[in-house]
Amino acid sequence: MKNIFIKAAASIMIPLSLASCSDWLEVEMEDKIMEPVLFSNYAGYVSAINGVYLSLNEYYIDGQLINILDVMAQYYHVTDDNNHTYRLYQSFNFDDTSIESKNETLWNQAYSLIAHANTILDHLKDIGDTPLSQSQFNILRGEALAMRAMLHFDVLRRHGAIYVNNPDAESIPYQDDTSREIKPFLTNKVVMEKIINDLSEAASLLKDYDPVITEGVKDTQTEDNGVSSYDMSFRQLRLNYYAVQGLLARAYMWMG
Repeated sequence: MKNIFIKAAASIMIPLSLASCSDWLEVEMEDKIMEPVLFSNYAGYVSAINGVYLSLNEYYIDGQLINILDVMAQYYHVTDDNNHTYRLYQSFNFDDTSIESKNETLWNQAYSLIAHANTILDHLKDIGDTPLSQSQFNILRGEALAMRAMLHFDVLRRHGAIYVNNPDAESIPYQDDTSREIKPFLTNKVVMEKIINDLSEAASLLKDYDPVITEGVKDTQTEDNGVSSYDMSFRQLRLNYYAVQGLLARAYMWMG
C-alpha cells in the first residue's frame, strides 16, 4: 500500500514539476485568482488598503528615504568619514554606484506601492460593482486616490526638475491604471495636473463622508473585546479629508 501511494504521489509530482514554468503558475495569475476573493467584502478592501499603509513604513523608514532627504536638505551635519552611511548624499555625489542603486530601489518601491493602490482603485470604479455602502466606497476610493497622488508627488520632487524653473521638463511616468505596459515620461506640468486631479477627486469623495470632519480623529478606544471594529477610528493616521487638502496645498506651493 505504501509503495502504491509513493508511486501515485510521484506520478502527480512529475507533471507538476514539468509544468512549474507554465504561464498558469505565474504570480500574476495567482494574484488574479485571489483578487475576487479579497475584494468580495468590505473587510477585504480594508485589508488591502491597510497593507499599502503598512508598506509605507518600508518605503519611507526602512528604506531610509526620510533620512536621505533630511541629509540632502542639510538638516544634519555628516562627517567626512568615508564610512559614514550618508556622506555621499550630503555631497550630492549622485554618480556613485551605491547612490544609483539606492535610487533605483526607492524608485521601484514607490511604483510598486502605486501599483497596489491602482489595484484597489481598479475594484472601486463603480459602487454598483462592489459590496460597499456609499460611505465605505467614498472613503476607500478617496484614500486610495490620495495615496497614488502622494507617492507620485514624492517621486516627482525627487527625480523631476524643479517645477518653477521648467514646468515643461520631462519628469516621470504617471501610472494611473493596472496595465503592465511601460508608461511614457511626462512633463512636470502634465504630472502635476494628474496629481491635482487625483487629490481633488479624493477631497470631493471624502468631504461628505469622512468622520474626521464631524467626529474628529476618534482616537479613543471604547472597547477591547477583540470584536469591535476600529476601521473608521484614528483618522489622524490616514489620508483623511484634511490630509488631502494639505497635500493639495503642498502641490500648489511647489508649483509656485
